[in-house]
Amino acid sequence: MKTCKIIISLLICIPYITSQATSDIKEHACNTSILKVDTCYKQTIIWEQSSYNHTKAYMKGYEVILKDTNKLTRDTEDLYKQEFLRCKYNIDGIKTIERTIYNCLGQEKMQKIVSLEQKMVLLKIYIGVNKNGNTPTMIFDIPPTIIQLLTCEDIYNITTSITNKNLFKKPSAFGLDYIYFPILLRRKDVLMWLKN
Repeated sequence: MKTCKIIISLLICIPYITSQATSDIKEHACNTSILKVDTCYKQTIIWEQSSYNHTKAYMKGYEVILKDTNKLTRDTEDLYKQEFLRCKYNIDGIKTIERTIYNCLGQEKMQKIVSLEQKMVLLKIYIGVNKNGNTPTMIFDIPPTIIQLLTCEDIYNITTSITNKNLFKKPSAFGLDYIYFPILLRRKDVLMWLKN
């Protein structure tokens, strides 16, 4: 997998029969570089790197975008923060999301993440919906060292677990295609969780 100079995306498609999956790969081939094709929970998984450094990913109608950290601009971050302040999540709701992610990855993997990264914020996950279609969407904005730890099962478990808790909100009137609410997994919180 490429390192921090490029964006790596995980494309998790709506379940296809084999012929449909093959057709889908051909359709994307002209704009992307297919890294590998896998199956996860009876779904077609396509790991790909986009030639234009942006790839949408789908899993049962949910978009998942996996990116290297620090790719988001300050202006975009400020918009996320403004929207985050407007959203109705209370602190208990945010903690629920954090614990859900910890539980999906498990203690062993979270311990590896802590040992690899010394930053205050280990992972940023932006959750929201597509403004035009209300499609639940998540961006995992994480260091490349952690990207290499994640499997399709991890992404599947996190996405479906958060979705099942109905934690996605409809977007506001911002002129963005997607509105995300940031969930910041902080080192001190992870260490506290690992102790319990």
